[in-house]
Amino acid sequence: MTGNKAPNGLYAARKLIQKRKKFRWSERKYKQRMLRTKEKFSPIGTAPIARAIVLEKYQIGKRQPNHGRIPVVRVQIVKTGKIVSAWVPFDGSLKHIEPHDEVIICGIGGPMGRSLGDIPGIRYKVELLNGAHIKLIAKGKIQKPSR
Repeated sequence: MTGNKAPNGLYAARKLIQKRKKFRWSERKYKQRMLRTKEKFSPIGTAPIARAIVLEKYQIGKRQPNHGRIPVVRVQIVKTGKIVSAWVPFDGSLKHIEPHDEVIICGIGGPMGRSLGDIPGIRYKVELLNGAHIKLIAKGKIQKPSR
């Protein structure tokens, strides 16, 4: 009897292992890990956060059907030297950021490390500004530290 059944019997272990190895390449996470694409192509490498220097600040429009302006900073990552855009959360926090400030950026939390919701093409968000949390600075709880 022939067919696409899994091998069975006393001497089937090697064949089962080989089949499993072959079909694991169709899994996205396994393929990314084996080919090391995250560390090759991600601007922050395998790290969850990165230190960066602010180059400029600007605003971009939201995706349809929403409208409005999203505060964004253009930053250069210290570790790799690559330039990326990062979203600045919380109302009024963009006015506290100046060029040459030091920020800590992290992933924005979109699916598979991509952009989130109606924010087009932005993969990172600002967490800390000169070592202080951006939320506390925006709310006026603490003053922005000088670098």
